[in-house]
Amino acid sequence: MKKLLLVFLLAGCGAVFAQKPLPEKKLTRATGDLIFLPAKGTVCYATGQADSRIGPPIEFLRARAGRTAAFTSDIIVDYEGFSDSAKAAFQYAVDIWRSLIVSPVPIRVQAKWTDLGGNNNGSIILGGARPASYVTGFSGATKANTAYPIALAEKLARQNLNGGEFDITCSFNSNKQVNWYLGTDGATKGSAGRQDFVTVVTHELGHGLGFTSSFGVTNTNLGIWGDGDNFGYPRVYDHYLVNGTNQQLISAFSNPSVDILRQMTSSNLFFNSALAIAANNNQKPKVYAPSAYSGGSSISHLDESTYPNGNANALMTPSLARGEVNQNPGPIVLNFFSEMGWKATSILHDRLRDSEDLIGQPITVRATVKSDTTLKGNVTLSYTVNDTTRAKATTVPMTQSGENYTADIPAASGDRTIRYWISAADNANRTVSSPAEAPARAYWTFKVGTDKTPPTITHVPQTELFATTDSLYLDADVFDDYDFGIDTTYIEYRINGAAKPSVAMPRQGYYVVNGIRSNNIYALGALVFPAGTLKGGDVVEYRIVARDRSKARNQAMLPATGYFSITVKGINAAVTEYVNNFNGTDAGKDFTGTGFKIDKPATFADGAIHSDHPYKDGPASQGNKANITYTLLTPIKLSDQDPFIRFDEVCLVEPGEAGSVFGSSDFYDYVVVEGSKNGGKTWIPFEDGWDARSNSEWLSAYNSNLERITVDGFAVQNSKYEGNAGLFRRRQVNMMTYGDFSPGDNVLIRFRLFSDQYAHGWGWAIDNLYIQKAVPVVTSTDPGLSRAIVSVNPNPSTDGEFRIDAKFPASAKSVDITVTNLTGQTVYQRTVSQPGVFRDRLDLRTLTPGTYVARFQTETEVITRRLIIVR
Repeated sequence: MKKLLLVFLLAGCGAVFAQKPLPEKKLTRATGDLIFLPAKGTVCYATGQADSRIGPPIEFLRARAGRTAAFTSDIIVDYEGFSDSAKAAFQYAVDIWRSLIVSPVPIRVQAKWTDLGGNNNGSIILGGARPASYVTGFSGATKANTAYPIALAEKLARQNLNGGEFDITCSFNSNKQVNWYLGTDGATKGSAGRQDFVTVVTHELGHGLGFTSSFGVTNTNLGIWGDGDNFGYPRVYDHYLVNGTNQQLISAFSNPSVDILRQMTSSNLFFNSALAIAANNNQKPKVYAPSAYSGGSSISHLDESTYPNGNANALMTPSLARGEVNQNPGPIVLNFFSEMGWKATSILHDRLRDSEDLIGQPITVRATVKSDTTLKGNVTLSYTVNDTTRAKATTVPMTQSGENYTADIPAASGDRTIRYWISAADNANRTVSSPAEAPARAYWTFKVGTDKTPPTITHVPQTELFATTDSLYLDADVFDDYDFGIDTTYIEYRINGAAKPSVAMPRQGYYVVNGIRSNNIYALGALVFPAGTLKGGDVVEYRIVARDRSKARNQAMLPATGYFSITVKGINAAVTEYVNNFNGTDAGKDFTGTGFKIDKPATFADGAIHSDHPYKDGPASQGNKANITYTLLTPIKLSDQDPFIRFDEVCLVEPGEAGSVFGSSDFYDYVVVEGSKNGGKTWIPFEDGWDARSNSEWLSAYNSNLERITVDGFAVQNSKYEGNAGLFRRRQVNMMTYGDFSPGDNVLIRFRLFSDQYAHGWGWAIDNLYIQKAVPVVTSTDPGLSRAIVSVNPNPSTDGEFRIDAKFPASAKSVDITVTNLTGQTVYQRTVSQPGVFRDRLDLRTLTPGTYVARFQTETEVITRRLIIVR
């Protein structure tokens, strides 16, 4: 199971307000110590009518009337397509939040007024909002290794973190079937059932400001939480979720797991927030967690039955009816927002880094402390020297100058590793620290001393190089024990023993680990081979050299001695067609690659291309992903008459999430056939990749023998099912599907299996390869047979393709194969001469789902079979 890059769910309104992801995709990115995590959008639906009215908060009324100094935050909206009246109502909702939250950083909102469609099964889409991103790793955070909505992160950091990008994005429906009330006075009552626009916008901006969880459900019906790579970051909202026995959801249960799903559907979840509890008569506020999980609604709202229509806390419940006016987030939400950080104390500190210049000198630690309340007592510095025992730390008060604080760690000789943290308490009875949650969960570390340790180089050796290749890209992770950084990384190489000039490997970026920029860099370089430089049989050798920025300029090489070696593969002359049944002694002579081989396992009758069984998970050394490939060294000259690759396959690789598509992060392991028309330099899929979901029998087989294990703290399920020849199915790939290849191109072809770091299955097998050549019908004669034997499988078929396995008597000179629908209309017909032992495919993929009748008629008998196509 891959847990990469994408946020799982983001709340909108449910029941009356349900939500679905908007069609967009963003990836995790890192800037300095910050990690930016993407967020999916939401949509809201409206049904029902229930008149009620709750007006705006007193803070808003006072600010609008000028009875306060000013609004306490600045929210700037970029409007697209709004009428003046819609803008005025939207701005009214914006001003409600401006009067309630405190931030020194302007919050930028992108708002679109657009047609999102009309009535659909009784529901009309109203709109949706989301944080533009989540972020972790910033100075001022109150929770360690936690994803914050970008607007809240900027408030805590007291600075802009994402440049000119939006902090919240939202869309609202301009379709005339939405009966909007665009006034600001809440006068929506009446039979027309008008929808109060101010209420809808106020609710959705609440989600955009952070009232949303990361909890969701996988296609294997496991509860899951978390954002970013490996879903490793809970949202700040998630920290406060507990069950009725006060178990914290993100710490008490394996992730993902059935146990989490049970909690999510228990109707027994609450906020363990001291401020929210105080605003709820000293009772934990109840969270919406119905027995039937509702995506985008469950966990990300207050409980509807506890806070019904007209209740002071009803705005952020999942139901919001026409005629319901609520322009006040309510005391629970506002106090919960304060707990999350909208009213907070921030310790802003640039952590100290390793030094060779501070030996024998005092070390000054500096911090800026900004608070929305007042501080209580001293801001303190705690530190240890060459000791990991935090209880033995020395704690000293820091000297104050306005908002700035300093303290010294005394001078000492010799090499030292110093661990430290800064703490402050405020009059809201909260203690904050830098780093967040120190010292229990983290502390800052730096070294003072002489760096004598060379860098560590991690690299996956290249094993494949074609004579047609004009460049070879090599990458490496380079780590320095001290964080002085890497001075230079380069490649030394030679061809057939002759040394070539070194090639630089420029730094592409730093790695960020647990919200902190690590000492690892990612370096990339390219060996360039002018045309004609390489030929089959040549040997290319290389090694990677890295030097750090210490005074000693420590140097490392990989491999430590000698070189990595690659034997260049020659490319055969191009052909117009290619056939291989992988049964001869030289069946693999035209192929090259790793992780595949020509083999005949015990459950197979003859030779075929086989991946490793089971295939390997993506290792950490390769970025938690693996690509194993098998390349045909004979290029194919593409024809416009028959540009197809046909083969039999068994594909038992991990299925992605239900509904996921090739290229998305939740389309986990997969197989794909790719082509290259530049000699293997770049590869392009001929068609979308696929997994075990491609065939219902494969998926059933994969899921029939699952072994649950834990990997990196995650519960995953590997398939132990062993592939067999009975699962072979025909695949046909069009090499011109997407227009990347044209008739006359000479194209290399390769088979690729991708795997992530989690669940895996048996793997992939490929047999009877026919490229730009039709697969012949297999026939023979059984002289002892008196009557025909006909089998058609799979039946039912999920794709309309059936396999015919039949035997006909020697007296049968031909067989007419006819398929009719239930009205007697012929939809398929062909005649096979001298059928004998007959194996072929019956391709009915163009037909609609339903029941059909197949007739196999010889000179002496008729055999019928009922065929069922389902989707």
